Amino acid sequence: QLASGIVRQPAIALQPVLAAGLWLYVDELAVSHRISQGIDNATGAFWHGIMHRREGDFSNSHYWFRKVGAHPAMATIPDYSAHALVDAVAAWSQKGSGNEAALVALQRHEWTALFNHCAVGK
Repeated sequence: QLASGIVRQPAIALQPVLAAGLWLYVDELAVSHRISQGIDNATGAFWHGIMHRREGDFSNSHYWFRKVGAHPAMATIPDYSAHALVDAVAAWSQKGSGNEAALVALQRHEWTALFNHCAVGK
């Protein structure tokens, strides 16, 4: 598997925040979850919150985003709110309400912003 090889590279293997993000990107939620649980900072909590949102555990996602507060990586996304995104994804998954393409695009933007933040070591 391509992701397995990538996360073994020293540049990734030595940075759990990058590994958690990569596993999340390829939908390996359980692996990402295990890694993000061991990262005791706002970035680890943010990956953790995204993972729970992706699995549909919206209340747990809110919990982790409350622990994060305002993450500096999200300052690059105009009008971004992690809690509003959780609520929008929940509404879409439960009622089919909302613009799925817009939600996917915002989640990709969120992932990219956080991954870039991790990659530059801030």
